[in-house]
Amino acid sequence: MTGPTHGKFSADDLAAIEEIKQLKAAYAYCVDNKDWKRWASLFTTDARVDESESGVARDPFTGERVPVPGFSLEYLDQLFAFDWPLVGREAIQSFGETIAVNNRTVHHLFVPEIERTSSTSAKAIWPMEDYAWWPEGSPVRFMHGMGYYHETYERLDDQRWYIKTIDFARSWIEWR
Repeated sequence: MTGPTHGKFSADDLAAIEEIKQLKAAYAYCVDNKDWKRWASLFTTDARVDESESGVARDPFTGERVPVPGFSLEYLDQLFAFDWPLVGREAIQSFGETIAVNNRTVHHLFVPEIERTSSTSAKAIWPMEDYAWWPEGSPVRFMHGMGYYHETYERLDDQRWYIKTIDFARSWIEWR
């Protein structure tokens, strides 16, 4: 792709953008339906995922961590105390199986900015909103968050797009 992302797109650009949208839709579906094996297959074998900043929101203007009434920042950090970044499909699948075993989730993805950076690479920013519910007796019962996925993609030899990297952070989050 040449020029800014809001310029004219070639047919190849549009096809790549649509394929990446379908890939991200599959990502959200797999998370919400706990299909961890398929979810991991959406990534390159050497993918890197960093969600270390996703348990506590950061003010988009100041970058400061936003306190959550009723929860200490230290407690919320514990909820996401994994060995970040996750690297490789096996680590990514294990994370999904560990973090979301007892909760129900709904992920909403909004209009992304996607740029094909070469014939086999692309990058995107996805605005998102998610909800999670845990069963009675859990230390937390509900989470509602909003933020952004910053991702890169790679088209492999099978001509399919895969997620190469994810850096994810929330700019707003509610815990109960």
